[in-house]
Formats: sequence, structure tokens, C-alpha cells
Amino acid sequence: MLSVLIPLLLSAPAWAAWPDLAAPLQAPPGGGEKDAAVVVGVERYAFVAPVPGASANANDWYAYLTGTLKIPLEKVALLRDNDATVENLREFAAKAAETVEPGGTLWFVYIGHGAPAKSGKDGVLIGVDAQQRANSIYARSLPQQELIKILSEGRQERTLVLLDACFSGRTPEGKPLVEGLQPLIAVQDGALAAQRRVLVMTAARSDQFAGPLPGAQRPAFSYLALGALRGWAAEGKAGQVAARDVVAYVNKVLRTMVKDRSQTAELASGDPAAPLPAAGEKGPDLAEMVVRYGAAAPAAPADFGAGAAAGAALPKINVISVGGSLESLNVEAEERLDEARTVEEDKAALPKARSDAWCRLAEVGGENPYKAEADKACAQWKEYSDAWGRLQSNINPDMEKLSRFLRLKRAKGQKLAALDAFLANYRDAARDWPGVFGAAVENVIGARERLEKTGEAQLVSGIQDMVLVPAGEFWMGSHEADDEKPRHKVLLGDFYIDKFEVRVAQFRDFSQKTGRPIKEQPEWSGDDHPVTNADWGEAKAYCEWAGKRLPTEAEWEKAARGTDGRRFPWGDEDPGAGGLFRMNWGGGRDRALWRRDGFQYTAPVGSFKAGASPYGAMDMSGNAWEWVADWYDENYYKKSPAKNPKGPDSGKARGVRGGAWYYDADACRAPSRGRLVPSGVASGRGFRCALSLGQ
Repeated sequence: MLSVLIPLLLSAPAWAAWPDLAAPLQAPPGGGEKDAAVVVGVERYAFVAPVPGASANANDWYAYLTGTLKIPLEKVALLRDNDATVENLREFAAKAAETVEPGGTLWFVYIGHGAPAKSGKDGVLIGVDAQQRANSIYARSLPQQELIKILSEGRQERTLVLLDACFSGRTPEGKPLVEGLQPLIAVQDGALAAQRRVLVMTAARSDQFAGPLPGAQRPAFSYLALGALRGWAAEGKAGQVAARDVVAYVNKVLRTMVKDRSQTAELASGDPAAPLPAAGEKGPDLAEMVVRYGAAAPAAPADFGAGAAAGAALPKINVISVGGSLESLNVEAEERLDEARTVEEDKAALPKARSDAWCRLAEVGGENPYKAEADKACAQWKEYSDAWGRLQSNINPDMEKLSRFLRLKRAKGQKLAALDAFLANYRDAARDWPGVFGAAVENVIGARERLEKTGEAQLVSGIQDMVLVPAGEFWMGSHEADDEKPRHKVLLGDFYIDKFEVRVAQFRDFSQKTGRPIKEQPEWSGDDHPVTNADWGEAKAYCEWAGKRLPTEAEWEKAARGTDGRRFPWGDEDPGAGGLFRMNWGGGRDRALWRRDGFQYTAPVGSFKAGASPYGAMDMSGNAWEWVADWYDENYYKKSPAKNPKGPDSGKARGVRGGAWYYDADACRAPSRGRLVPSGVASGRGFRCALSLGQ
């Protein structure tokens, strides 16, 4: 794909990409001297999923309000990420209401997550520190109606509230953002509706998802609404644009460009004819944008998609009794229907499995009451499966081409175009199938962010061999050993960790390319065994060379045991329970053990499939101890922070985790802690790397 796309992009004119909204306008209209504004952009939440591009959109709105409309800097508050607590939302909304002058406009722009209120009759703006519990969401978020009341205390002629958030309370995958939220019931607030001076523009209807701009990591609504005010909705003519025309322009672009969702912006309240300032910028040519970004990843069949309710479009099961008999009951059809619905409910089921399940139902003979719907689903999933297969076969070659292209001496804009081309092809598929496409897309997103910030970008090598550990809390420590106490909850952001321990062959490649010598490996060790005899500094150097880092002790433990406090990566069972070997361990590698599992010393990485962690990381127990980034302190858990702990500031020994081939099972438990001086080496000491994209 990219072999065709990149040459086209290199020769494409500048206007073929989404315009840079941070660019200054030629003829600033001014007129905002009496206005006041609050701009909120929450990209990285502490506990819930991020909103990519929210900060960039907020920055652009801030630049427009202060630079184009000339609102005095002291009357514009910009709240991003950690600044966007519910207290600050209230405080700065009240300050803006105090400072806005008669005849002015009070602007409130919010870009982030929304959710339904407890009553289901209002939406809330989620504060940055809201936790993944319904009660916390309600306590740490600002209800929309409360916000309107705060803003209405001002003396302004007009209030404009722009909310780039969806209030369905669901993620792009259709899952609840937080368990326990009530559905939002669309209720028009009479008092609000009567205030025609209060314009409320929302990104989507209450049951829809407010998503990104096609081909860019930007929330679509706030980007396009700002473009509309820059002149796009007025065909490049300076002057004024009606509120309804701003919303109409946004919806025109969404209908034209968005293929993967239904999103309809709304003017929830206010005078549709209310005039708003419009600068004289001409918007992008939508025909050109369709050519560039219109070829989105295939959308799952609408009635049978991964996010749809299983069997939603199927006829109801109906057992018909004829003359007291069951002759019209087609049991095989009922069985195949249950199988198809079971596959649909499995979010991890691949398109081929879904296609096969519906096709089997369609092939059932006799009186098959589900044949018409099954034929439809079979055909849709076959078409989707074919397109999905093409994406899957193309992604690794495209990653390789993109990586090589980024190494060339090319303009920043050309590299951004190549990165955007990749994201346009694969981002939607990554959202639906993160286990297949997610790591590559996150890698490209991280490279794009680094390119924007530093002008330099390379893809992280080997990310396809890493597993994602999602953000959230987990139980760290145990009641078993003194240095594991107290057992406590820790909150981590999402990160990737190597699926396997770093192998001898990988470390040899590092040695050859950097000139750093590799210590002699044990005579039994092969290229696919974990590299050992590497000290802490060498492990750190390798990870940094690979564009990664050593995991913290907390990250390592979460990757090993998940969130439920289990003793081993696979659960609480002993490693040899039921005659199934789950790890490479043994007190001195007892002969009875290695004769049964075949490994007297270290084993090739990934040999013990039954020992996988909840996230798919292998050999987290046994085989080789693994260096972590932290200094070791036996009392650290008694004083460690609850969020993203990184260990003591200094110490004499670094932490090692996971046990080794010559240790007993107790030392190989997930919470078990070890230590070694940084210069220490041993035939049972290895490591693996971690990565937070954007680090």
C-alpha cells in the first residue's frame, strides 16, 4: 500500500493535508476585546482512556481566541491534562464569567471525555482525575447544566459552549467507559432552551461516538468547528457566520469523510441564526481530502459488527408446534444459531471465525427460519474478512517501508504525510482488533508525536513482539515475604512490555552494531535462549538502543500477574500441577524436573505456553531473573506512591524479578523480589524491555 501512497504524497500539494489550525491568519478580524474564554483539552487522563489530539486542538483554539479574535491573554484560561480537575473547571468558568464584559461573548471549549449523569438526564464533563468507577466519575466531573449556570452569572451578550465529547459513556469499541453508568436520556432542558443567548454545540448525539478526524489524530468536531470559524463555513469570506452554519459545515465534512461511525454534531440550544465571527480562510478541498483519506479500513458489517449486540438483526427463535408435534423445529439450525451468536459475543473472535459461523448457519437444510439473515451475515463477513486479511498481510511490509522512509533526509511535512497515510489505512482496524493491529498503530502514533515535537522520528523496532498492558490499578506485593509487604494497590498508565526475554541473537546484533562487547554466554545457551551474564548497565543500554527502556518494578509485576493478585502469571496453581509444566524452575534444576521438561538449564524463550501472563507475556516466572529499572529497598512498599512508582532515588542494588531455572517455585512467584549489585552478572540473570509510546 505505502509503495503506492508515498510517491503520491511526496508530490501532493500542501493543501492535500488537513490544514494547520495553528497557522496565523492573514487578516485577523479582532473583535474579542470584551470576550473571555476557557479552553479545556484533556488528552491523557489519569485513570480512563486517552483522547488523542485533545491537547493539540485546545492549543489551536487558544491561539485562535487570543491571536485572531484578540481576546486579552489574562481573560483566556487554557486547561490541559492535569490542570483539568473538576475544581479548576468550576473555578475558571466562574472567573471567566466575572471578567467577560457587557456586549462580549463568553467562550467555553471542552475537548475530552463525557458521560451520562447519574440521573440519565444530563451529561457530565469528566475531570482528568476521575477514576474508573461510576461514583468517582460523578464526584470528579462537572455536569453540563451546572456549567451553564456558572457561565450565566456573567454580563456577556452571548455564551458559546462547545463540547467535543460524547455523552454515551462508551469507548470507540462500544464498551462502557466506566461500569455502572446510566444511559443518557435525551431531555431538552426548558430553562436552557429559553436562553437563546446560550449556544451549546455538541460533537454528537447522545447515543453516538464522537471520534477522530479521518487521517489524523485529532478529535473531529472541535477541529472542524474551529475551521468553520476561521472561514471554512463561509467559503473563505471574512465577516460573520451563523451558528447553524458552523454545525452544518461540520456535519457536511463528517458525512463526506467518516466511514466507520455515525456522528452528527448538534446545536443543542441557542439561536440558530446567532452571528459568530468568521475569518477569511478558505477551507480544504473536500474532494481532495476524500481522495487522500477516504480509503478507510473496512467497516465491520453494520448488523453483525464486533461492537453490535449479538444477533441483534436476527429473527426471534420461534419453536412452532404442529399438531402436538415438533416436526417444524429445526434443531440443527437452532444449534448453529447459538454457535454464531457465541462467536459474535467473543470480542477476540477474528473475522474468519465470524464468517464461518454464519455460513454454517446458512447452509443448514430443511426449514431454516434463519437462512435469509444468515446468508446476509455470511456474505458481509466474507467480504470483511477478505479486506481484513489484506490489511493483515500488508501491515508488516508497510511498517518496514515506513521505517526505511523515515530514515531518509526528507522534509518534516513529507514524513508526516507518510505517517498519516499509514494511520489512515490501519487506525480503524486497530481500534476493532487491537491485538492484531494495535501495537503497530501505537508505534506510528508515537513516532508522529515525536516528529511533531522534536523534528526527529523513528519507529520503535520489535514492537510487534511486545504486549500491551492497559492502564489501571492492580494488586502489588503479598503477605508472604517481608519485602513484599504490605500488599497494596498501584495505579499505572498503559505500557508495552516485551513478550519474551531478550534473546542471545538480539543482544549479539546490538553488540555488533554498537561495538559493545557481549559477555561469554553459557555453553548450553543458544540464539533463542535468554541472554544472560548482562549487567544492569548493559541491559539498560540495550533497551535504549532499541528505543525502549527497562520496566519499573511495578510495571514488571503487573505484566506478570495482572490485576487480581495471583501468585504466578497463570494463576495460583503450582507450576507443575496436573503434570503440566508452566515454567522453567527447580532447586538446582532437580534431575527429575529437567528430564521431564527437557531443559537442564535455560530454555528457549516462550517454551512454556501454559505459563503465559494475563497479557500474553512469556517466561515471567522462571528461566532467568530479569533486571528492572528500580533501586531495591526492602521497605519501599511501606512508603511508595500509589501512582506510577519508580523506586527509591538511590541504593546499592537494583531489583531483579521472576526467579530462574535453578530457583525453587517460591522465588519464582510474581510478587517475589530479588536484588543484585548493578555490575553483577550470572548465568540466570537476563532482562526484557518496556515502552510507553510518546516517552
